[in-house]
Amino acid sequence: MPHFPRGACACGADLAGAVDLGVASSHQEIEIPELAATVIQHDLHQVACACGRVHRAAALAGAGAPGTVTYGISLQAWCVYLMAAHVIPVHRCAELIEALTGARPSPGFVHGMLARAAVAVRHANQLIRALIIIAPVICADETPIRVGPGPKSRKRYLLVACTSLLTYYFVGDRSLASFEAFVFPDLTGAVVVHDRYQNYDKFPGITHQLCAAHLLRDLEDAAQSYPGAIWPGQIAGALRALIHAANTAGDQGLAAVPADAAAEHLRLFRHGVRVGLASVRRRPGANVEQPPARMLLECLRNREDDVLRFLSGLRIPPTSNQAERDVRRPRHSRRFPAGSAPSRRPGTGTPSAATSPPPPSTASACSPPCAARLPGIPGCRPSQPRPEPAQPPLLSASTHQRAGISGRGLVMPAARGTAAASPPTVMAGGR
Repeated sequence: MPHFPRGACACGADLAGAVDLGVASSHQEIEIPELAATVIQHDLHQVACACGRVHRAAALAGAGAPGTVTYGISLQAWCVYLMAAHVIPVHRCAELIEALTGARPSPGFVHGMLARAAVAVRHANQLIRALIIIAPVICADETPIRVGPGPKSRKRYLLVACTSLLTYYFVGDRSLASFEAFVFPDLTGAVVVHDRYQNYDKFPGITHQLCAAHLLRDLEDAAQSYPGAIWPGQIAGALRALIHAANTAGDQGLAAVPADAAAEHLRLFRHGVRVGLASVRRRPGANVEQPPARMLLECLRNREDDVLRFLSGLRIPPTSNQAERDVRRPRHSRRFPAGSAPSRRPGTGTPSAATSPPPPSTASACSPPCAARLPGIPGCRPSQPRPEPAQPPLLSASTHQRAGISGRGLVMPAARGTAAASPPTVMAGGR
């Protein structure tokens, strides 16, 4: 848009008649044009052929009965986008569209768009499911959600299977029947990164990678339960160092972590597990509940291949953070169902599964080792690092520092300043 000087020159001449010397400077402004809903009337004409036959124009796709008024595809898409992508309640969505465009669809119409959109994307969901099934590596997770209107809505579980590009959802429960109705029975040879929930071990077609983030959370719990013990911090530090080694090898274009880069960390990891098993004994009795730390240590010992599989294949992420990120938005939308508003201010709600420890029933119970190898709406968002609690001095480390969550998993932060004294370590007898 051209702008010219206005007014008069100091000599008294009107600048409107001055000679244009060209553009002296430019400025760009990004603006949203004012939007207003317009009514488009479609008149279906009919014509008569010379032979006497009468022909009528075909109705447009999605048009209503003659004499009715319908909403166009763009307005329908706005409704679905606001509700599904931004978790806008139904009544507020209708009000927002009216404020922005001048057209106010009824809340019933807005709510009905969810079911119509689900039908429209059913074929895309089938394709996503097929691509998930043939993927070599997927992340999986399950989280509780509320289904149905009102405060007494039924509690269900949202199951998710995803890659870095695709996400497939399934609403069911934590029963084996729901898992069998999901994608797991159709997997053959795929590596599934998961939180150690026992149902994952029921499918012979999958190979396991146990989520290192869940393991580290459980090791933190063990450190708090046994404040004088060194082994929880040693195992956690070694596991972080191994993840850092995997990230470094991946940056170098390697297919696996070199043996010499992992040897020392593996030694510390295994010795920590042995000392922990010697310190936390099993409680006698056939049906006696065992300490969570004991179950964790037995899992680290008996399923070491499943814990450290990411070392031998760098395409395997060490954590299931991608799946946890993908369940955040649907979980939030179900926590505040359509037509309602959150009672808390933003930022005061319950932390998501990706930033807080999972309930004990999800992550603490380690399924026993077994010979077997291991059910839609796409979307993902980056996660924020989980705040780390202060560590007792005995468990502090310089070479195995606490890490955030980024990229393909947990990464070691760069060392700052001079190195501190080496942390205390524990060694088991024998090799």
